[in-house]
Amino acid sequence: MSRVHLAENMIATGYSRWMQTESGNLKTWHVTLEGTGALTATVAIEVSNDGVNPVSTALYTFTLSGNDLVSEGKALLDNWVYYRAHVSALTGTDAKVNLNAGV
Repeated sequence: MSRVHLAENMIATGYSRWMQTESGNLKTWHVTLEGTGALTATVAIEVSNDGVNPVSTALYTFTLSGNDLVSEGKALLDNWVYYRAHVSALTGTDAKVNLNAGV
């Protein structure tokens, strides 16, 4: 299994690049939210088979809330080809989001 940085130090809402993987494999997802004091973020894993148009329902959505450092993970088995991060909410002093995939 190797690690892929899907979203690195995102400091604003938006989208990461698309990541292509082999379909049918178990993927583990690890998201971190770092900053100072109270932090919140919403990070969705969006999927597509063409790397251009995401499907309307995210594969999984992380809702993060805490102080200074928040970390969550999820293991998913699916058959999508392309993945990207969508940070739709991000609040807190010096807040930044990282999303890594183990593929």
